[in-house]
Amino acid sequence: MISTNVINKVNGITKDSVTNNRVYGADRHETNANVIKKFYTDDELEAVLVAKSDVLVDALAAGPLAANLKSPILITPKTYVSAYHKENLEAKSANKVYKIGGGLTSKVMSSIASSLSKHNTTPTDPGTSGGKTVMIDPGHGGSDTGTTGKPLGGIKEKDYTLNTSLATTEYLRSKGFNVIMTRDTDKTLSLGNRTALSNSLRPDLFTSIHYNASDTTGNGVEVFYKLKDKDGGTTKTVATNILNRILEKFNLKNRGAKTRTLSTDPTKDYLYVLRNNDMPAVLVECAFLDNEKDMSLLNTSDKVKEMGTQIGKGIEDSLK
Repeated sequence: MISTNVINKVNGITKDSVTNNRVYGADRHETNANVIKKFYTDDELEAVLVAKSDVLVDALAAGPLAANLKSPILITPKTYVSAYHKENLEAKSANKVYKIGGGLTSKVMSSIASSLSKHNTTPTDPGTSGGKTVMIDPGHGGSDTGTTGKPLGGIKEKDYTLNTSLATTEYLRSKGFNVIMTRDTDKTLSLGNRTALSNSLRPDLFTSIHYNASDTTGNGVEVFYKLKDKDGGTTKTVATNILNRILEKFNLKNRGAKTRTLSTDPTKDYLYVLRNNDMPAVLVECAFLDNEKDMSLLNTSDKVKEMGTQIGKGIEDSLK
């Protein structure tokens, strides 16, 4: 229940032409169903994100992803699908259904997925993906520009990471992988939000894409993997395969597939998106934006796309 005091404060900052529109229901499930019905009018949805309704933190954490996908969050009890969702589930279809967080039974997820997929008659070709899900994380974004590439007139890292990531995503989807991007536009996204998405959606692999800088003295490509895999494991394999695929097409200095630890605690990963990520995760430093030689290899959109494609091939090599 929203208090009259809060409503009055909101009314005080809105234009005179704005009218109050209340969306409500008998309980949170009917309210949620009515929100979906009112604001997601297309019968064919890109995705539906499903979270349990007794603890709403999972639904809140999924907000950035829902915005990226332009898709609704459906909340329901852990052991059954609320009857209030019947109309939406009968009327709509979705390409993907994401389970957000834990607690929901497989029966609930299967029921929702079956309802939303019954109108889809053409199955997706899984290609080499085996149905795997990859989360691609373009570094920085929005007000966080990252480093700046002087050789190319001050291009920002956030733009390079996004364009590279879009190419990686395009390649992986062409091979049948389910790909989630933490951002697909120029927007600010905290490190905490990035790892929260990964921990909620639990992809088979999280890959963060960055570009490096070191006052023009550094050069080359490096890929970081989780410390726990130092003696062998999924993320070391992924990092090695991505590195090899990049070097296959780009004459960059090989700085290696490696780990990095906190100076204050050598048992923990230095990089936030690895340290705070429950899922297999790697971080790619594609090249040095402030190094003239490196950027001569990445000075066109086609070359940047090729970088993204090679990262995708390295991921494919690891997960197929």
